[in-house]
Parts: sequence; C-alpha cells; structure tokens
Amino acid sequence: MKVYWITPLKNLPADAQGGILLMGNFDGFHKGHQLLIERAQSLSASYLVGKKGDIKGIQSPLPINLLTFYPHPEVLFSPKKLCFFITSLRAKLRLAASLHIDHLYLCKFTRELANKSPKEFIDIFLTRMIKPHHIVVGEDFTFGKNKKGTPKTLQRAEFNVDAVKRDVRYSSSRARAFIESGDVIGAAHILGRPYEIEGYVNNGHKQARTLGYPTANISIDRFIRPAMGVYATQTYLNGKWHNSLSYFGRRKLEKEPILETHIFDFQGDLYRKRLRIRFIDYIRKPQKFKNAWDVKQQLTADALIAKRKLAYVCSSEKI
Repeated sequence: MKVYWITPLKNLPADAQGGILLMGNFDGFHKGHQLLIERAQSLSASYLVGKKGDIKGIQSPLPINLLTFYPHPEVLFSPKKLCFFITSLRAKLRLAASLHIDHLYLCKFTRELANKSPKEFIDIFLTRMIKPHHIVVGEDFTFGKNKKGTPKTLQRAEFNVDAVKRDVRYSSSRARAFIESGDVIGAAHILGRPYEIEGYVNNGHKQARTLGYPTANISIDRFIRPAMGVYATQTYLNGKWHNSLSYFGRRKLEKEPILETHIFDFQGDLYRKRLRIRFIDYIRKPQKFKNAWDVKQQLTADALIAKRKLAYVCSSEKI
C-alpha cells in the first residue's frame, strides 16, 4: 500500500489516480467500513470483466483507494473531546494495508478545508487530483462546508457512486460506547477484532514490581478511554502476542489515568518500547485495599481469571 499526504496544491502521480475510491474517516475500521471495502472489491472485479464501458477489456482489477482525514474532524469541531479515537494513525495505516487498500490518501483536516464548499472539494480532490472511476461511500457520508455534500452531490457531479446502506449494528459511535462501558467483547463484535491501544512505555513508580507483578505503564493520549478496572489482555511484543493482565485507572501520584500491563512469563526492560495492547475481556472494577498483602492476593486471583479467559484466544494474528 502506498500512502500520500494530499493538499489542494499537490498533484498525484498517474499510477495513483483512478480506481475505486472509498471516502470517510474510517475510525476503527469496523465491520461497517469493511462492508464498504467489500463493495469496492466487488466493483473492482466487475471492471476486470469489462462491464463498465470506457475501460472495457482491462486485464487487471482496478486499484482500491481510500481518502481519509487526519486528524479526525472532531478534533477541530470539538476540541474538548480529548479522548476520542478508536484507532491511531499508525493503526489505521496498518489496518488499511491488511484490508488490501492499494493507495491511501491522507488529507490534513484544517479549518480551511472545513470551509471549502462541496463543489470546491470535488473540483480539487476528485476531478483534478484523484480522478476516480467509481466512488463508494456510506449512505450517510457528508463532506464540504456545513456537511452540505452528500452522495447525491457526487452523482450530480457525474461520478459513478455507490452509496452503501448503513448497517446500524456497526458504527464507530457504538464501538466507543461499548469501550467506555467496559464491554470490550461487544466492541470486538463491531470492530471484527479486539479493541487495542498502543503507545510507548513510560517510567512508573514500580510499586507492582515489589508485589511480583512488574508492569509497563502507557499513557493513552487521545484514545477513547475504556472503563476503569482490570482486563484480560494481550500485548504485542517482539513480533508476537503475549497474554497479559492490565489495569486502567488512576494512581495516587498521577493526575491522569494510565494503562498498566503485566505480561505473563516475561522478563526484560520495556522502557521506551512501543507496545500494542488489545482488550479481550473485563475482569473487575477498581478496588481499594488495606495493605500490600491484600493487593497481591487480588492480583494473583486476577491473573488466574485472565489466564482462563485467554486460554482459547488465538495469539498468532499479527494485524
């Protein structure tokens, strides 16, 4: 997959133009987004067999391309929503590649872009720059100033457009609601995979180490925040997933909640390493303890529960 940062003044190489174009924020790359990609793949195959007139006889499928925005428009329109994203930009690129996107166009979302009319957006990015053969969007897709552009706007501009009916079971907002409530299994059903957070390991206070459960501490930045508590998780390290136990919550000396993860059967220094942590199941809410002995006893019980929940989870998947 080739990635292009695009601006109104930029031109694309000829081999990055045309094709089947998907458009949207694609935060989470959930099953609803995957339905759009499947529709684009079907259209790509239909062009292959020469059913679309002007390119009849083509010998290979049309490329499947994605135009998305960074940062998410909510950052501009609702700056107080500090914790919002389901997927980081890094994860979005990784998921797009795994779903066989050929070219990904990253459009920086600015106030200037938000103020462009639908016609200006079409003229700059579609007619002049990308020149798609066909466009696939959700039926509720909007673009341009005040969200005035719709799939019908694209059709009136003489583009071939498929507006895919929305499946109400799958949406980024529903996935966020499940994550915030701690129902990470429900979120996984929407996403098609476990919800995950990634980030760099920071220095902690090493209190858990004295109890026999050393943890890697990660700040979650602008990710949507899961419900506070203890989770059965898996941590991606050195090219594979390791079973782990994670706690998300506040410590006495910390202003913001942090994610602490103990990787089972692992020894080594994780400081400044980048980890991916995926949430498999919720174990319990945060508790207060009288002393360190009680904490250790509870951690031991949590670890046993986590290992049972993780016993049948596949650890070979590398997405």
